[in-house]
Amino acid sequence: MLYLKSVYFIRSGKPLLNNIDWRVRRGENWVLFGKNGSGKTLLLSMIVGYLHPSRGDIYRFGKYPYGYDLREIRKKIGYIGTPLKGMVDNFLSISILDVVLSGYFATIGLYESVSKEMKDNALQLIDRIGMSERINEPFKYLSDGEKQKILILRAVIGKPKILVFDEPAVGLDLPSREDLLSLIEDLAEGSVINDGKEMSIIYTTHNTEEIVGIFNRILILDSGRIFFKGNIEDGLTSENLSELFKRNVRIFKFNNRYFTLIGGEDVRK
Repeated sequence: MLYLKSVYFIRSGKPLLNNIDWRVRRGENWVLFGKNGSGKTLLLSMIVGYLHPSRGDIYRFGKYPYGYDLREIRKKIGYIGTPLKGMVDNFLSISILDVVLSGYFATIGLYESVSKEMKDNALQLIDRIGMSERINEPFKYLSDGEKQKILILRAVIGKPKILVFDEPAVGLDLPSREDLLSLIEDLAEGSVINDGKEMSIIYTTHNTEEIVGIFNRILILDSGRIFFKGNIEDGLTSENLSELFKRNVRIFKFNNRYFTLIGGEDVRK
């Protein structure tokens, strides 16, 4: 599905991403974790194709990194993040329905004619999140939680092979965050779109409590380098997080979620 081979990103002579090797296989769900400024969003931008490596190669869906239409590749990668939300907000009158339909074309805004089948699919998806009576409302005036749900539908309507979330819970209150995470779990379990279980999901965060049960693999970045790569239970340990954040961090698991406490006896001793 995705293979990053010795990837570097260098700006003004400084490596912001340093020797990243990472393979995501079909159906794997990964958390991309790290402090603010560790390179998470930068790495996602390279995966989606908005930026290119300074050195190294990125193989998507088995294709060699060069010589193909990146626009077609992007149709196989659903992306949800704050920058996208801001870009869609700039279309003052675009409706909920048209935002979802634009996912078929991987565009910001809807410029193509759509078939009856496309429209019916969009209406079915919107109905599944309980917003079928609001399809003509402007996207701009939705709450942040509602916007994220609509952007998720936009991302999945074309049945992508990889679904990328770039810190989607930023700015959401607790109920909205939990609704969002529940929708992501439903996606992974195949109850929102057919073949949902065939997708690989990459979810970026720096908050452990957002890591729900569908994720079992984790890549932790620290200052642009890989700090850990592997099974979540091996990566999310008190020792690892204390070393990563340079603070005493204790982590515990409850109801298949991860929670942290800072302070107390230094677990690194």
